[in-house]
Amino acid sequence: MCYGLHNRKRCHIDDITLNPISAQVNVRNEITNESKTCTVIGGFHGVESCDDHHKPVMSLAIADMQ
Repeated sequence: MCYGLHNRKRCHIDDITLNPISAQVNVRNEITNESKTCTVIGGFHGVESCDDHHKPVMSLAIADMQ
């Protein structure tokens, strides 16, 4: 529930943090039988709020760094 901040009466957006991820993964194309290393990148953007309900906004991408 919002990193333990749900117990507070108030919190600021800067109180919510999550370190981004960056990890290299080996991807194999089963059709061509070729492999390459890609990077998975993701993290926390902010908070979406609607009618006093709040949820984190996250992203995830796979990048071909070659």
